[in-house]
Amino acid sequence: MNATAASEAVDPGEFVVRRTDSGREVLLELAGELDAAGMDRFEEAASNIPQNALVTIDLAELRFMDSSGIRVLMNLDLRSRSEQWTLTLRSPRRQVLHVLQLCDFENRFQITP
Repeated sequence: MNATAASEAVDPGEFVVRRTDSGREVLLELAGELDAAGMDRFEEAASNIPQNALVTIDLAELRFMDSSGIRVLMNLDLRSRSEQWTLTLRSPRRQVLHVLQLCDFENRFQITP
């Protein structure tokens, strides 16, 4: 997992994920472009989430997401339901929000500004 802070400058095309655990809360900060090349890093960062966790995926610095990112989010949604943790998507940029809306994720996920 790349531990570079999401707030640091990210090269175009690069994908960065940072995980922070604090008690029951798990924060996954995504930055750059999430495509097939970054999918494994995202899945690795999202592994080993404890039961009853409060998981927030911060999308504020994510500039692009393709179907690979959609697939990881759908898998996380299924896991959250079976493993009993809460999943929230936070602060998606306009272009990422548009992709989420096209996939009807507003009815699957809690999305906060």
